[in-house]
Formats: sequence, C-alpha cells, structure tokens
Amino acid sequence: MKTEFSPKMLLRSALIVFIVTAAILSSGCTILKTGEVPEDEIVIGVLLPFSGNMEEYGVGFRDGIDMAIADINDEGGIRGIPVRAEYQDTFGTPNIATFGFKRFADMGISVIIGDASSTNTLKIAPLAEEAGIVLVSPGATSPDLSQYKNYVFRTISSDTYQGRGIAKVLMSLYPEAENVSVVFMDNDYGTALAEAFMEAFREKGGNLTQEIEFSEDMGNYSDVALALKEGNPDAVVLISYQEEAAMIMNAARLQGMDDTIWIGSEALIDDKLIKSTGDYSEGMIATMQANHIISESFAGRYMEEYNKSYVDWPVPYGYDTMMIISQVIEAKGYEPDDISEGLKEIRYLGVCGAKSFDENGDIYPSYDVLQVQDGEWFQIRWNEILYGSENNKKSH
Repeated sequence: MKTEFSPKMLLRSALIVFIVTAAILSSGCTILKTGEVPEDEIVIGVLLPFSGNMEEYGVGFRDGIDMAIADINDEGGIRGIPVRAEYQDTFGTPNIATFGFKRFADMGISVIIGDASSTNTLKIAPLAEEAGIVLVSPGATSPDLSQYKNYVFRTISSDTYQGRGIAKVLMSLYPEAENVSVVFMDNDYGTALAEAFMEAFREKGGNLTQEIEFSEDMGNYSDVALALKEGNPDAVVLISYQEEAAMIMNAARLQGMDDTIWIGSEALIDDKLIKSTGDYSEGMIATMQANHIISESFAGRYMEEYNKSYVDWPVPYGYDTMMIISQVIEAKGYEPDDISEGLKEIRYLGVCGAKSFDENGDIYPSYDVLQVQDGEWFQIRWNEILYGSENNKKSH
C-alpha cells in the first residue's frame, strides 16, 4: 500500500523527529528548553540570484521557499507568529551578496538562506562566522565551506562526494574509456569539483590525459574544443554551467568529436542544454543531488500554482531548507546560537527525503544519475550503473 505524504504531514513529522532526537541527545527525559522568538513577525533573510546566468536556480529556490512559508503560516506560523522572507537579488555576484548580507545583519536578522553558488557563499561565509549569523545555503557545493563549522550550513552535499560519484559512474558505465579529459570552470564550484573528481579517478586507476580550465566569460570556446580535439579523449568530464557547456559541446562537434562520451554535473541538467546542442547531447550523463520527491501532492501543487509541467530540483531544496529552519526556530528560538545548535541536532524528513547535518554543517550525500535519452533527461537506476546497460551507451 502506498502512503501519500502531504507537506503539512511532513511539517508535523519533522518537528516530532527533531524534538524526540534532541531530547534523547540532551539527557534522557529532560524537556527541551526553548529560546525567545520575535513578537510580531519572524523574518528569514534570503540571498539568491533572481537575475543573471544563475537566475533559474534562484527563482526555483525562491518558489520552494514561498511554498514552505505559505504552509508554515497556514499552520499558524512559528509559535503563533507569522513568518516572512526578506529577499535580496544577488545577481550572481559576490559584491552584491556581501551587500545583502550586511543589510540583513543591520536589520537584526538571525538566519539567512543563501547563496546559490559556491563563489558567493564562500564570500559571505566568513562574514557569517564573524557576525554570529546563521547562513544556510541550498546550492553551494564547494568543499571549502566545510571549514566554517559554527554558523554556516548547507542542505546540499559537498562536491567531495559528487566528484567521487562522477568517477564511479564513468568507470562503471564506460570501462572502455581509456583516455579521459576534464574541462572545468575557473571558479570555486568548477575547481573544487574537478579536483574531487580527478583525485578519485586517479585513485581508481583512471587515465586522465587532459586538464583544461576555462573562464565563464570567454564568450568563444573554440580554443577549448581545439585543445580537446588534439587530446583525442574517449570521454570528457565537463564541469560548467549549462550555457557555457552548450557552447563547448557545439564547438567540439564542429571539431568532429562525434564519438566522444560526455559526462557532467548537476548544473548541466537543463532542457536548455539539450535544445542548444540538439542530438549531439544524446547519451550524455550527469550527476545531481538526489531530489526524488516523496510527496506527489507537493509536485502537483507546484505545477498547478506555477504553471509548470515538471519540478526542477531547486524547488524542493528551497522548500526543505525553509522548513528545516522553521522547525529549528519553533523548537529552539530565533537567536543565532540557538538556531545553530538546533541545526546540528535536527533529523528532518522533507519532500525529497531525510536530511541531517554532520559536524561541519554538511548534509550527508545522496546522488541521482541522469542521461539524455530521446531528447529528454531520464534518471538511470543504480543497478544499471553498477552492472551496466546497453541502453546507456552513447549514440548519435
């Protein structure tokens, strides 16, 4: 029999799990102590890109956050106090993210959701530690964030784990790929994930023949494609945003790299990439954070409210991030130290699964693998990855 989880059921169950776990951790049967919350409204700061080349991620996170706040307030808010998000568009740039953080700090906001990118989040993470303000990123994956252990958290796994996952997927699905090139952006996201992949791939005995670094503002990527052509790789691991990735792949196609295996990360899982590259992307593999939605009612509600035919991964991640914060404030209070303590204790069941934080403020890893099949992204089962499937071979 299938059990349907509604968002309100998940909200209640998450709080129950949190209270029971925290009570056990604190000392047997001791009742959990709670701090103060504001009397009029509870404000959560949100720093995300609603403009620029990461706009789709920011908008998706925002949609999920708005849905969560609607559910929280429909249930009476937090201890009877309504919740509101104060938004700041970062435009995907570190300087504006810094401005937004300082604005929220001046407003006395205790907890901030943001940013979407590793570069922006790493820019404001030391500010959060210094100011004692909780920062929770739904999208930053750089391993360097793990050094900020007191007030910085994330609801998405570190690239340390994803890099290993890409290496495992590549070697499991394509053991015949003897020569592998890695192409990556020269920012915090690209370099960290590339390094994690290269270390894991070499440890497994893989032959890495090229490391090609590029800037996201190059505009023309023919030189990157020419370098790839000269390296003659069997497979290319492409770590990039989708717009730049599409230009690199199209340039590679012009160089005659028709039989190349392409593998990427979650930033490439976008219908725009398929539209931009046409049938050249057929068979492409990409890994992403696990986002299987266990609540069909959530998916249906989102598609109806936002007139969408599918749910992109930032939406449930934004929803769960807001819900986690709300449950912690409900149980612990609105002071930053109380929120930080609560996040380290919470065990949360959300719309896309269970989440809890380790000692570094990182979420334990869980990944999905997708492939372009007949012009659409489809999830590959892990048994097909581990034991192989002819359906997953590259074809044009």
